[in-house]
Amino acid sequence: MILKKYLLSIAFTFVFVFVNVQHSFSQCFQIESILVDACGGQEGLNEMVRFKVGPTAVNTSSLVVDWPNNPWQGLVQDGTTATKTADLNADILDAGGCGQLIEPTGGVLPANANVILVTSFNLDTALNSFGALTEDIYILYQDNATTTGGHFANSGTGTRTLTISFNACTDTVTYNRALLINSSGATTAGDGAIVTFDPSGNATYINNGCSAPVQPFTVDAGAPSVNSCAGGTVSLTGTAQGQQTVLWSAASGSFSDETALSTDYTLDPAATGTVTLTLTVTNSCGAIVTDTIDVVVTNSITPTFNSVPAICSGNPLSPLPTTSTNGILGTWAPALNNAATTTYTFTPNVGQCASSTTLTITVNTIQVPTFNAVPAICLGDVLSPLPTTSTNGITGSWSPALNNGATTIYTFTPATGQCASTATLTITVNTPGIVPTFAAVPDICSGDVIAALPTTSTNGILGTWTPALNNTATTTYTFTPNAGQCATTTTLSITVNTPVVPTFNSIPAICAGDTLLPLPTTSTNGIIGSWAPALNNAATTTYTFTPNAGQCASVATLTITVNTPSTIPGFVAVPEICFGDTLTALPTTSTNGIAGSWTPALNNTATTTYTFTPDAGQCALTTTLTITVNPLLTPAFNAVSPICIGGVLSPLPTTSTNGIVGSWSPALNNNATTTYTFTPDAGQCALPTTLTIAVNTPTTVPLFNGIPAICFGDTLSPLPLTSINGITGSWAPALNNTTTTTYTFTPTIGECALTTTLTITVNALQTPTFNAVPAICSGDALSALPTTSLNGITGSWAPALNNAATTTYTFSPDAGQCALTTTLTISVNSLLTPAFNAVTPICSGDNLSPLPTTSTNGIIGSWSPALNNTATTTYTFTPDSGQCASPVTLVITVNNLVTPDFPATLVLCNGETAPTLQATSANGISGSWSPAIIDATADGIYTFTPSIGQCAASVTTTVTVSQINFDVSEGCVNREYLLQVNPIAGSTDLDQADYLWKDAVGDVVGTQNTLNITALVGDQPNVQFPLDYTVTITNQDGCSVNRSFTVEGIFCSIPKGISPNNDDKNDAFDLTGMGVKDLTVFNRYGTEVFHYKNYTDQFKGLSNDGKTLPDATYFYVIVDNGGQTFTGWVYINR
Repeated sequence: MILKKYLLSIAFTFVFVFVNVQHSFSQCFQIESILVDACGGQEGLNEMVRFKVGPTAVNTSSLVVDWPNNPWQGLVQDGTTATKTADLNADILDAGGCGQLIEPTGGVLPANANVILVTSFNLDTALNSFGALTEDIYILYQDNATTTGGHFANSGTGTRTLTISFNACTDTVTYNRALLINSSGATTAGDGAIVTFDPSGNATYINNGCSAPVQPFTVDAGAPSVNSCAGGTVSLTGTAQGQQTVLWSAASGSFSDETALSTDYTLDPAATGTVTLTLTVTNSCGAIVTDTIDVVVTNSITPTFNSVPAICSGNPLSPLPTTSTNGILGTWAPALNNAATTTYTFTPNVGQCASSTTLTITVNTIQVPTFNAVPAICLGDVLSPLPTTSTNGITGSWSPALNNGATTIYTFTPATGQCASTATLTITVNTPGIVPTFAAVPDICSGDVIAALPTTSTNGILGTWTPALNNTATTTYTFTPNAGQCATTTTLSITVNTPVVPTFNSIPAICAGDTLLPLPTTSTNGIIGSWAPALNNAATTTYTFTPNAGQCASVATLTITVNTPSTIPGFVAVPEICFGDTLTALPTTSTNGIAGSWTPALNNTATTTYTFTPDAGQCALTTTLTITVNPLLTPAFNAVSPICIGGVLSPLPTTSTNGIVGSWSPALNNNATTTYTFTPDAGQCALPTTLTIAVNTPTTVPLFNGIPAICFGDTLSPLPLTSINGITGSWAPALNNTTTTTYTFTPTIGECALTTTLTITVNALQTPTFNAVPAICSGDALSALPTTSLNGITGSWAPALNNAATTTYTFSPDAGQCALTTTLTISVNSLLTPAFNAVTPICSGDNLSPLPTTSTNGIIGSWSPALNNTATTTYTFTPDSGQCASPVTLVITVNNLVTPDFPATLVLCNGETAPTLQATSANGISGSWSPAIIDATADGIYTFTPSIGQCAASVTTTVTVSQINFDVSEGCVNREYLLQVNPIAGSTDLDQADYLWKDAVGDVVGTQNTLNITALVGDQPNVQFPLDYTVTITNQDGCSVNRSFTVEGIFCSIPKGISPNNDDKNDAFDLTGMGVKDLTVFNRYGTEVFHYKNYTDQFKGLSNDGKTLPDATYFYVIVDNGGQTFTGWVYINR
C-alpha cells in the first residue's frame, strides 16, 4: 500500500512524461528517462534507458553509448534476445496490455519510435515488469553478459551524465544522484528509482517500484471506509494512471459524475448497513483494475419541536430550543424576528445523522387606527360623539369625555385581541377675541438678514404679516389671523440700527524683514474685531479689520509700508594663504559704514565664502567675501634604479616633476643604500619628501625551469627573459626546433647577477599506418575509425565521418608521440532517387488511395506520415536498407472547402412574407436548402448543402421571427392615472423600442411606454369621457404593432376639502377630466344638499337652492361614465 499511495502522489509528473512523448518532435532523437536503480543484486544487467526517435529513422549500427560508469559493449540481437522479448510480451498480455516489445528489423528504428535500451540481454524479467503496456515499444539489448556492476551511480552525491549518439546526432542528459527517491517518496536511492527528462534536459525524479520506465496501470479509490448518514453526500477523490476510462459503481445511491475520478456520491435515503463503492479503470487495451471504498451508513433522524403560538408585531419572542423534543442538538436561522411572520430552519449539529427541519412563527401586523379629522370649533360649540370604529375597522373607546370648552387631545384605545395600537385625535376649541402672541425680535444692524416672521403665534393662531420685511429701517408689522380662529390682529416692531466705522492709529514704515508688532483688535472708538491677511514684513500690505458680530460696525483698512533694502556693504579683498596659515579677523563695519556680522567662523584649512549680514535698521543688503586657502603639495620625483656598489650616481633634480623647487640632503653615496630628503624652498605651499637609492652586491645565479624534449619541427616557445628568481636578461643563440641545442642567459646590466645555460632536446618523427576501409552506399552506417595506428600511434580523425560522400580523413597524432599526420579515403557510392507518378489534387475529406511501395524505377520502401485527406501534405518515401537509394517526397494537394456566401442571420417580423431561399450563393456555389421554405412564424435554422464536385462546405442561416407581445395596464400611480405598456412572454426586448401614442383624432400625445392621462386632461376643462388612445410600438428589428385602449375615467385625485371664499384658490370641488356622470352631496345628517349631472366643478359650497352651506364635513356619491360608483367625504372650510 505504501508503493500504491506514492504512485498516486507522482501521477501527474509521470503522466506528463509518458503521454507527452506520443507526439513527434524535430530533433533526431531524445532521451526521456533512465531506470537508475534497478531491482535485484545484479543492477548492471537490469538497468534501462528510454528514448524517442525523431522524424527520421535511425540505424542501431551507428549507436554509441557513453555510460556514466561502464564501457559501451555494443548491441546484440539473437535467439536469446528473441526469447527474452517473447517472455516479456507474454507478461504484458497477462497483465492486460495490448502493446508489444519489438526488436528492430535490420537495425532500423522507425521515425517517432519509442525505444528502451536494456544494459544486458540477461535481463531478469521477474524484476522488470512492463505491466499492461498499451503501446508498441522497440527494445534493444546491450551485448553484456557478465558486467553486473551498475552503469549508473545511485548513491552518494554529485551529478552523473549519460550520452547517446547515432553518428553525428547526440543527446546528453545529467542527473543528481542525491535527488533520487525511493518508493515511499523519500529523497534517498531505492529500487525502482527513475529519472525523467523533458526536451530541454530538465530532470524529474520518480519511483514506480520494480518496473520498466513505462507508464504503470494503477487505481486508488481513496480511504478504505468512510461514515455517512442515509441520504448524505460523500466527496470522493480517486487517482489512477494509464487509464482510458473511469467508472464508479454502487448497488444503490447516485454519483454526480460516475465517469470522473473526483465526484460526489449521494446515498439512498433508505440505505442501511454498509454500501461498497467500486472504482473501475480501463486502459486502451480493455484491461481493468479496481479498488473499493466501504461507506458505513447511519440512519437520519428528523428533529421535532412544539409549535409556537402567533404573536402581535413587537411582542417578545422566547428563544427557540436548541435541543429538539427527540434530543437533536442544533442551531436556528435566521435570528428571531418579532416584526414579521418568519419560517425558521433548524440545522442539526454535525455528527448526529439528523435532517434539518422548519418552524413557522406567525407575527400579526399592528394596525394604527385611523379617523377623519374634526374641524376646530369656537368655545361652547356642539361636539358630535367620536366614532368607536376607525375608518380601517378597529373598534375601541375614547378618553377623556368630550370637552367643548377647551382644546383637548383624545386617546383611542383599541379593544383587546386586535393587534392594534392606540391613536390620538386633537379637537381645537378657539376662544373668541384671542390676541395672537409672538416672541420679540432682537434689534439688528442695517442690512442684516431678518428671519421670516412666524405664521403661527405662540398661542397657536395662524395668519399673515404686512408689510414685507425691511432690514434697512425700524418697522412695525401687523399680523392678521386667518379666518375662523376667533382671534384679533396684533403688531410687532423690529428696530434696525446704523453701523459705526472703526478707527485706528497709523503704523510707521519699516524695512523689509523688520519686526511688526500685532495690530490692535480693539479700535480707538471701542470696536472689537480681527485683521486679515496675516502680518507681512516683506512687502507693503493693506490690512482689513472685520468687526465681531453684534456691534453694528463696518469693516476698515490700514496700510503698512515696507521699504526694500538697497545699500551693498563694501570690504577690502583678503590675500590667499597656505593651508594652516593664520587668518586675521574680518572687519564688522564695511568701508561704506554698514555695521554687521560674518558667518561662518574663519577657516584656515579650506577656501571659504563668508556672508556679511547687516544689523537691523540699516536697510542694507547682505554681501559675501571669499578667502582662498591653497593646499600643501607633496613634491614628486621619478624613482632611481638600483646600482651595483661603485656604480655612477647622477645628481638628483632640484625641481620636482610637479614644479616644486628645493634642495637634497645628505650628499650622494654610491657604496651603500641611502634615503635622501628633499626640502622645498620657502613660499611654495609644499611639504618635504624622501627618495631611497638601492646599492646592490653581484652574487645571484639566474634560475630557470627545464624545457621538455620536443619532436622535430614542433614549435618552441620563446625562452623567458626573467628568471624564476627575478633576474632579467637575454638568450643566445636563436631558438632551433631541428636539433638539440644549449642556450646561454646573460643578465641585464645592473642586475648584479651571473650568467647561466639551458639545453633543449629535439627528437625525430614517425608515420602512422592503418588498414583500408571498404566502400559504402551513401547513408549507410560507418564504424568509428581506430584511434590507434597499426604501429601504435594514438590520435584523432578529421573531419567527422560522412556517410553521404567519398571523403579523405586526416589522422592527427596525439601530442608527445613525434609522429606525422596521415590520410585515409572512404568511398561512398551515390544514392538513386526513387521516381513516382504525381497524385491528382482532391477536395478536403475525399478518399485517398494508398501510395505505391515500389517506385517506377524499382526502389522498394515505405511512406510517412499517414495519408491525410484534410490538408495538403508532403509525404516522405524512405527506401528499404541495402538499395543505395535516397528518400524522396511527394506532395498531395488537398483543396480547402469554399464557404458559400449566404447571410448567417435573418430577422423577420411576425407574419410578414418570407424571402425565397436561393439555390446559388453570392460566390457561385449551387446546392439545396433544408428546410426548403422559410416559416415566417417561428425561429429556425436552415442548412445549405452544396452540390457534389464543388469543394464547398455546408452553411446555415438562422432565421429569427421578431415577436412584439404586450398588454396595456391602467391605474393610479402617485395620484396620477397612467396607461402602461407591459411586455409578456415571448416578446422581443421592448426597453429599446419606440412608442407612439395618439388620441382619437390622430394627434401624437406620447412617446414613452407610459402615458399619463391625468397630465393630458389637466389642461382640458371640457374633456368628455370615455377617451380613446392608440399606441404603436416599433422594436429594434423595425417591426411594429398597434393597440387601441379606452379610458372610462381617471379617479385618482378627489379633493378632500374646499375653501369657497372667492380667492380663486380651492373654491370648487374640482373633478374636471374624471368622467363624472352624476354627483350627489349629503350633509352629516344624510340630507342631500347638492346634485349635478355630467359634473366637472360646479359644487362651490352652495346648496341646490343657492344657499351658503356651513363649514363642515360633507359626504358624496360619484357615478362615472362607466357606471362605477365612488363614495367619500369633503370638508368645507372658508
